[in-house]
Amino acid sequence: MWARAFFKTLEKPGVHAASAGVTFFQLGPDGLTTAKVIAVRVRFCKPVFSLRMRRNVAVDTKIVLPFLLSSLIALDSGLLGMSEAHAMKIVASGAEGYSRPRVNNNDEIVWSQSSLSEGVIATVWSNKRGQISFNSFGQPDWEPDINDVGEIIWRFGDGGQGPDGIESNVRGLVYYEEGGAIDPYYDSQRINNNGEIIWTKSLWPTGYRAEEIWSSERGRLTYSPEYAINREPAINDNGEVVYKSYLGPTGNTYDILSTEQGEITNDPLWQWQPDVNQSGEVVWSQLSPEGGTLPNEWEIWSNQRGQITDNSVTDQFASINDEGEIVWQTWDGNDYEIISNIRGQITDNDVYDTRPHINNRGTIVWLSNDGKTVMALYATSEITVIIDIKPRSKQNVINPRAKGDVWVAILSVTDPDAPFDPSSQVDIPTVEFGPDGANATRHKVKDINKDGLGDLLLRFNIPETGIACGDTEATLTGETFDVQSFTGADSIKTVGCKPKKCHKNKHHKKHNDDDDHDNDKNHNGKHKEKKDHDRDRDDDHKNAKESS
Repeated sequence: MWARAFFKTLEKPGVHAASAGVTFFQLGPDGLTTAKVIAVRVRFCKPVFSLRMRRNVAVDTKIVLPFLLSSLIALDSGLLGMSEAHAMKIVASGAEGYSRPRVNNNDEIVWSQSSLSEGVIATVWSNKRGQISFNSFGQPDWEPDINDVGEIIWRFGDGGQGPDGIESNVRGLVYYEEGGAIDPYYDSQRINNNGEIIWTKSLWPTGYRAEEIWSSERGRLTYSPEYAINREPAINDNGEVVYKSYLGPTGNTYDILSTEQGEITNDPLWQWQPDVNQSGEVVWSQLSPEGGTLPNEWEIWSNQRGQITDNSVTDQFASINDEGEIVWQTWDGNDYEIISNIRGQITDNDVYDTRPHINNRGTIVWLSNDGKTVMALYATSEITVIIDIKPRSKQNVINPRAKGDVWVAILSVTDPDAPFDPSSQVDIPTVEFGPDGANATRHKVKDINKDGLGDLLLRFNIPETGIACGDTEATLTGETFDVQSFTGADSIKTVGCKPKKCHKNKHHKKHNDDDDHDNDKNHNGKHKEKKDHDRDRDDDHKNAKESS
């Protein structure tokens, strides 16, 4: 008799992403170190625990038993709950520079990227639609934003004497004016779900700089004296705009202002980088009185909750969603990491993780590796799929010691309330089967359940699955293209396994008799397995003929 426990956790995220995996244990001469555990097995006829590792190394863990039990208790208490609901992925990498990414509530992510060494100026990209802009005005397209309708806006121009303005993938040119000798510069553009676009327009008349907030629907929103700087606007769907304001000679610090709430701050401290959600909660970065001068200690503040962080490091670029979750970047002494007020530390690595943005689903996007990688932590919910191991086989007979393959079908669901089309939704490289998480070596589409939709058939190498003698069920996991985690399980029957003898002497003959009986059953099982294999092979030949 065997007992099996599986452990899931989130690997320590690095620049090349971290995905959901299994808990890490390894017993060495120096105590426990990290290694990937696939299963914990207990053989009751012999009081010894053993761990089956990814490399199939059996480790005697008598000493580790108390630790394993405490780990089970910790898992049961939900200490690792985040790992089952989140998946970290690289969204884009390889270009020489990226802008701060933005994400809407449909998990569509937009950014701009450039490769100056190849003569490519910045263009706008989407994780779902690919390249969006093509430098229609001969200028860099930079810092896009996106709403839930899918409209993407960005600024073109570089603040020089060339054209500068706001462009949309839906409306084309949104705003542009020739400045003559005084060329206006557009920046900090944002769009809400009602299609209202806001931005900062900068001018340098008669030697001084003036920046005002503008709206595509309401025109100019701020009227400040000379030398005033109004920047970094954010807007919610109610039309409330928040921004930082520097009054120049009439004031010596930035304050946070709102078109609806008026002055959010009014003190000698520096405040900037505001964001606002639908309830009117405003968050920003504020220089601590102990910080002295830039760029020392900064803290995150809220107009409804007061001071959010209180430490001796730099916390900046806060983003807030309608659920009240706030994310920001913090300095850990070597680089920046991403922090959430609800989920705690999101990243922990040796690269720069900066400028996060969060949507209402809890998806977080940010720049990593000195601005050369766009990362995303998707908040996902796991769904259950229907799988059929060895289609047309009632018992799903598998010989764990065989070197062959096994087909597993992910079945479609036509329920209008919860449809599922695996042939178009499943991200095949993410699929893993069995305790060892085998990846598919081949796939095809065929209507197995005769519902008119294609089912996805995946072939796995049996030794790579980690299926062992005595297993009665096998599990398949994976993700859809929209980063929805799924799992499915089906019953199996293992054959070709000679049972271990736990007794000797007077029971020896009885066990021999039992072994002979089991060998007969295994022989029949092998014949059954061969028939199933032949049918799979014939099916492959038939499909090949149909394709040709």
